[in-house]
Amino acid sequence: MAMVPPLGYSPEEVREHLLPLRNDFSVAIWNCQNPFSIGGIIRVAHSFLAREIVIIGDAPYYEKASMGMHKYEHLVTVE
Repeated sequence: MAMVPPLGYSPEEVREHLLPLRNDFSVAIWNCQNPFSIGGIIRVAHSFLAREIVIIGDAPYYEKASMGMHKYEHLVTVE
């Protein structure tokens, strides 16, 4: 059965609620030229409850493409 946090939680509270469920792996995105692809990768990483998502480079991502999942993930940007 899926665990759904109660409505009305802030993104920080949702992240805290999901922390014990997170898996011990990170996702790195390097030199991605398509901002929509980065949004898709963020969604998939959220589905698998990745520990963090590392975006290497200065490529932007569209928040719409990540469907709001970027709010609940730990995103790290590296130059």
